Amino acid sequence: MENSVPSPHRHEHDFQVDVGPCCPVEYFTVIVGGRWKSQVIWVLGQQDASMRFSDLRKFADGVSARVLTKQLRELEGQGIVYCDVYPVTPPRVEYGLTPVGRSLIPVFQLIGHWSIQNGWRITQDPDYASQMCDKDELQFLDIERK
Repeated sequence: MENSVPSPHRHEHDFQVDVGPCCPVEYFTVIVGGRWKSQVIWVLGQQDASMRFSDLRKFADGVSARVLTKQLRELEGQGIVYCDVYPVTPPRVEYGLTPVGRSLIPVFQLIGHWSIQNGWRITQDPDYASQMCDKDELQFLDIERK
C-alpha cells in the first residue's frame, strides 16, 4: 500500500467515474475522452512547465471559460492535472500534468502516430498530416515532416 502524500496543489476534487463493467479502452476514453480533455492533455504534454489558464484557453480554440474550467477540474480530480493558485491580485492560476498525466504522453504520442499514418486513409486527403500538425507537434511525435 502506498503512502499517501498530501498534494502541494489546490484542493483535490473527488471525481468518480462510474462506467460499469467495460473494456480498458472504453474506460480510457471515458477518463480522457471529450473534445477538450484530450486537447488539454496534449498541449500540457508538450510543455516543460505549467501553463496559465488564459494560455491554455488559446490552444483550445472555441472553448468557453466555463467549459474549460469544468474539464480541468475533472482532470484534476482524476489526478491527471494539477492546479496551482497563486495568492496575488489578480489571481494567477497555472495547470500542469501530474506524474499520472505525464504517463499518458506515450499513449497520446502513439495515437498521434496512428493518426498521422492512417488519417489520410479515412479523410481521403493525402495532405492530412501537414494540415493537422505544425512543426512543433511533429517534433513532439518524433516525426520528420516530409
